[in-house]
Amino acid sequence: MKEKKRILYLLDRYINEQYSDEERDELFEYMNSGQHDHIISDHILKSLNKDSVPGNNLDEVRSEEIMEQILLNAGKQKTLLHRIAAKPSIRHMIIATAIAASIIIAFLLLSPHFITGNKKLQEVASLQKNSKQAVNDTKYEMSIQLQDGSRVILQPGAMLTYPNRFVGTKREVQLYGDAFFDIAKNPGKPFLVYHGNLVTKVLGTSFNIKDKKNSQDAEVEVVTGKVEVYENPDIIDRKKTRNNGVIITPNQKVIYVEEKNLFSTTLVDNPVPVITEVEGKDLTPAEIRMRNFHFDKATIAEIIQLLHNAYGIEIEMENEGIANCQFSGDISEFDLFSKLDMLCQAVGIDYSVKGTRILLRGNGCKH
Repeated sequence: MKEKKRILYLLDRYINEQYSDEERDELFEYMNSGQHDHIISDHILKSLNKDSVPGNNLDEVRSEEIMEQILLNAGKQKTLLHRIAAKPSIRHMIIATAIAASIIIAFLLLSPHFITGNKKLQEVASLQKNSKQAVNDTKYEMSIQLQDGSRVILQPGAMLTYPNRFVGTKREVQLYGDAFFDIAKNPGKPFLVYHGNLVTKVLGTSFNIKDKKNSQDAEVEVVTGKVEVYENPDIIDRKKTRNNGVIITPNQKVIYVEEKNLFSTTLVDNPVPVITEVEGKDLTPAEIRMRNFHFDKATIAEIIQLLHNAYGIEIEMENEGIANCQFSGDISEFDLFSKLDMLCQAVGIDYSVKGTRILLRGNGCKH
């Protein structure tokens, strides 16, 4: 009880701009711990229940712009903000309180990448009107079906802004947090996901987008198809941009480091087979895992060709003699890296991941 009273005291001191530097730092430590969200959210709701705060007379378009800006910069407390903002009855109060530089600003200041101005509002101009917001404030995944047949699975704490109906030449959505996308094919209308500083562009594919913990960095992992990931030119200063972006294919991922405007590509942690059908017949997951990996004196050259066909990953040999080595055994039930571990151990070689490729090393075998 003493701790709760202390938090409320500090909140009121901050709102009334009567705080010392020590009190401000103490308040931010409470907020940053994530252990007092219920206390803070209750106080926000009570504080917002005031008719006297400025901003209630804003027009709808400007209100939406400010609301997008608040949510965009929510940083470490985005889950809490999204949960509160999802209630239409108090959205204008959040806006008003933000304009008054009161408690919501404290949340925004917690983010190490707090951005002023409205540059990021240019990200998804098509979503300023007639859009929906889905906020996953549960502990479970949330599935969303879009108008074009695409499916999005939001992870806990994530938020998706999307239109009621896709119009024009592009399909655009905006994501906060982590999500899986399974995009309906439409070559004439590319699908764009705006996520922080990044844009992920696809025609028809499935992929994951993930926030890196405790930073503004991000990852995009491709499951099927091909995607282009690049920095949003409406946000990033072109003088600071090292490159425009990358194109990645199944079982590849790109890691984006915002501080350095840097993209690096590598393999996903657990590559999965990309062959899902044979002669027009869909394969079950068990059939995919068990297919073509039972060998009797097969050469490494033959085996890595089968692995390449199954996983779509380039596997190279440092020494031509490696191709002559032979392997017998059934490795069907193992994941890719376990398969490679068993192959290498059996013939006395090693492997390493080099970007989006795998390199086999060793002396090899004689003919």
